[in-house]
Amino acid sequence: MTSVVVLILAAAMPQDQDGERLRRFENSFKKSDSSSSSKPKKEKSDWPQEDDDDDSWDVIDVILDGVFGYPFRDFNLRFDDYPYAHGRRYFLGPRPRDVDKSHASHDKEIAFEAGLEFGRVEHDLTYLGIRGGMRVPSGCDISFDLSQYREDVDGGTDRLTFHQYHLNIGGRGWELGRSYQFSGGFGVGFLNGDGGVSDAGFSIRAALLLYPKEPFSLRFSASITFFEHAALNDFRGEVGFHIGRFALLGGVRSLISSEEGGDLTGPTLGVMVFF
Repeated sequence: MTSVVVLILAAAMPQDQDGERLRRFENSFKKSDSSSSSKPKKEKSDWPQEDDDDDSWDVIDVILDGVFGYPFRDFNLRFDDYPYAHGRRYFLGPRPRDVDKSHASHDKEIAFEAGLEFGRVEHDLTYLGIRGGMRVPSGCDISFDLSQYREDVDGGTDRLTFHQYHLNIGGRGWELGRSYQFSGGFGVGFLNGDGGVSDAGFSIRAALLLYPKEPFSLRFSASITFFEHAALNDFRGEVGFHIGRFALLGGVRSLISSEEGGDLTGPTLGVMVFF
């Protein structure tokens, strides 16, 4: 019932009736004529460069090990076969030896999920996407999200493709079992369109996943990708209905440009599988 209400509200949003909305959105990420002035070159310093000492290299080693080593450590987070399997929560923490031994064979160290989705911004502006991720015992996950927006215009179809790849740092397996997972991550985003834009930029992301009560789930995420001439914000909220290892998803997604390109907002439908 909740997902139906969300979809009705999203579909009822006032929408831009002018054509080529996708092209205007894409143009906000292209360099404007007013920004063509070149930046002054940085003068070289006459002061001699100091050599890095051993202490500075030790600090760098610690930072690199913390950033790149942390995701691959085992902090006791385990996963059930899929959400609500065996009547348990999906995220399983360290289990005492004398508790719940019958389910020990169902604890997985690595879990995967993948999904397909369809979204609508206007009657002639829609998108298709695929996404997924891999969760590991540290509480971290690697996620990807690939979307292509299409708009019917005079003379053909405009396309805009947005890819995101993130390494997300999440909660460890401190608890025996919990119904939520939070994370914050970083990665890279790519934007390509028929209007001539082709750019890549650094991206950050935050997400919250909740399994409040069988068979429902809630997903919230927000990311921002910093391209050369504008930033792209991606907000998403979804309700899931779980049937075994599958989930039907319904919600709202919004892409917002930091420049005068407007936004691409509308309802979404999708399906996800856990394995």
